Amino acid sequence: MVFHFKTIICALVCLFTITCFSVSEGNQKGFFESEMAILRSIQTKQGPMIEITIGDLICTTPHLTIKRKQKPVSTVIPVKGKIEIKQGKASYSAAMFEIALRE
Repeated sequence: MVFHFKTIICALVCLFTITCFSVSEGNQKGFFESEMAILRSIQTKQGPMIEITIGDLICTTPHLTIKRKQKPVSTVIPVKGKIEIKQGKASYSAAMFEIALRE
């Protein structure tokens, strides 16, 4: 139960951080120098996880859902040491993804 609670809290913190900085308008500079989120797969005692790096902030979660304005929902999961992003019928897989926090 404790593992699930920690995972959920970590995922919420990551999603809150990504959401806060992705919705800011062009006239506001983000808090982090880097406006890119780096996603990569890591192996932990709990199993494969997604490591999310934004500037100095690093957190992990077993899965992630990305929702942007006017775009379909994307699901991110670690698969065989790689990150897999599924968006509708499309599926993308790579060792690492960089995702812009702003569009």
